Order: sequence, then structure tokens, then C-alpha cells
Amino acid sequence: MKKSLLYTCLAGVISAALLSGCQKQAGQEAAATGKDQEKTESAGTGISEEKPKDELVFVNFRDIRDLNPHLYAGEMYAQEILYESLVNITADGYTPCLAESWSISEDGKTYTFKIRKGVTFSDGEVCDANAIKANFDAIIENKERHTWLEMMNRS
Repeated sequence: MKKSLLYTCLAGVISAALLSGCQKQAGQEAAATGKDQEKTESAGTGISEEKPKDELVFVNFRDIRDLNPHLYAGEMYAQEILYESLVNITADGYTPCLAESWSISEDGKTYTFKIRKGVTFSDGEVCDANAIKANFDAIIENKERHTWLEMMNRS
């Protein structure tokens, strides 16, 4: 029971954090520079090395619609490219993302996340615990829109 509640709460937290609107830093920097991948030759070695790409080109067969994650009007795969969650779900379990670490209280009702420093929104505003809490508050205030999130079914 406790394990099931843990997974349910973590899934809700992950989903909500995905909606927090924090833009991935690499994508933000890549969009700003707009450079293609370049090959350079190491001095005197004759070995060609590839520099990382500074631009990502994404092509889709249809419009991705609105990217506001609170409206669910866009495509979630496109939102995944732009926004980060608190944690990632992998084959090996949960891994850090916006939250670099977390703890769970003995009763399983309180989760404490340590938010990674240096994360900003696309407008340069800092993404911190207050911004993430505001996101959770917005979800809870619009509970009817978010009923598909398992956390909305918990008391």
C-alpha cells in the first residue's frame, strides 16, 4: 500500500513538474545561438573532431498546437522537449531532473525536493521552489481540468 501510494504521488509530482514551464537549459542555449555542427581538426594530428550542435531542428507532420502545459491543447511529446519535470522515470527507477535530490517522510505523506540551482524560465526568471509551488497551486485550483492526474484523486 505504501509503495503504491509512493508511486502514485511521485507520478503526480512528475506530471505536475512537467507542467511547471521550466525550459531545458540546453534547448534554450541552442535556440539562442543557432549554429550548425562543425568539424575541426586537432592541431597537427590530422584527427577530425565534431563540435556539439548548437541547433535542434524538429519536424512533425502536423501542428503541435498550444504548448501551454496547463491547457493540454498541445502535444505532450513537444512539451517534453521544452520542459523539465522534478524527476525522470527510467527503467532503473527515478532519477534527478529539476530536483537534484528528495526525501520522503516516514508516513509517506510529505515529499521534500531540493531544486537544482541555475534553472530559469525562457524569460530569464528563476525557477525555484516558489515557482514550482505556484505550479502545484495552479493545478489544484483547476482540479477539474487535471482529473487525469492520479494525485487529484488522493485526499
